[in-house]
Amino acid sequence: MASSNRCSICGKRAGTCFCPGCKTHFCDDDFQSHRGILLNELDGLTIDRNDLQAKLNEAASNKQPSEHLLAQIDEWQRTTIEKVKQAAELARQRVFKIANSKREEIIRQFQTLSQELKELRDTKGVVEQDLIRLKQEIHQLNEDLKPVAQSSAIELNMEQSDKIVWQHMIYVEEKSISAGNQLRQSKPAETYSAPKSTMDRPALTYQSTRLITARHFTSLVPQTTNKKPLKKICVVRALTSRRKRTNPRYIIV
Repeated sequence: MASSNRCSICGKRAGTCFCPGCKTHFCDDDFQSHRGILLNELDGLTIDRNDLQAKLNEAASNKQPSEHLLAQIDEWQRTTIEKVKQAAELARQRVFKIANSKREEIIRQFQTLSQELKELRDTKGVVEQDLIRLKQEIHQLNEDLKPVAQSSAIELNMEQSDKIVWQHMIYVEEKSISAGNQLRQSKPAETYSAPKSTMDRPALTYQSTRLITARHFTSLVPQTTNKKPLKKICVVRALTSRRKRTNPRYIIV
């Protein structure tokens, strides 16, 4: 028998068993030991998954993660004129929509990960590439969950403005904080085209969009000698991270 087909561990017995993950030959005894090591690592990932579930449950129990944002919106509404009330209501709805959408996306990814771990445990068909990929997915879910649990995925921004069309001055936008994520941006309450420079930025490792504020509408503000205090506007911004998942492949040894 060729020496290349000897057991890679003991080097004495015939390497009758081949692992498609590490592409190495083993004898019967050493192959069982090798499989045991892989299954132990899978058990460790299951523990990590359980920790992630506890964090996810804690985040899901927070039914109104953006309550403080809504309070600021209400305060802004009380201190400004009547025509901004409709725009404030649109902002509230968008806050809830983004918060729920992000949480539901993480839950969906978590359920897919949990099902995959269960299948690997049932079939014992795990290989090294599966472990590496699953570790990365659990780590990414932990990172994605942090801003949702802390309400930092949604940002309330108030800028100063004067007499303009208010419906064009408040809307919600999303931006990506992870490389490769697609950037999605919502449109304002009425038909409105933002300056091209704010939308068409080159896609680098960090993508973002810029908030359209009153400084782009200076031509609409009447120039007077007696300047009145500028009124505040409220803009809700949110961060969204979408992670592309790879299709798992299983090799049963």
